Amino acid sequence: VLDQIGDIHRALIIDFAAVPFLDSTAANTLASLASKADGRGVQVILTGTSHDVRRELFAHGIKPPLVQYEHTIEKAVGSVRG
Repeated sequence: VLDQIGDIHRALIIDFAAVPFLDSTAANTLASLASKADGRGVQVILTGTSHDVRRELFAHGIKPPLVQYEHTIEKAVGSVRG
């Protein structure tokens, strides 16, 4: 994903609104993605995370300032556009 967006985009918004749970494999994959994005100057914004999903993400280090959390896609887009 980053190979395709890193040169032309400055943010990656991932919506979790339809994600009821997250296992450690998925969380580790997202942690790796967020770290690589950070290294390339790409902001990662996660939207629609439930309490349980966010708790799992935080347990794997996927928290600010590495990523940003917004309630909706619209708010995420607004924060990117400034």
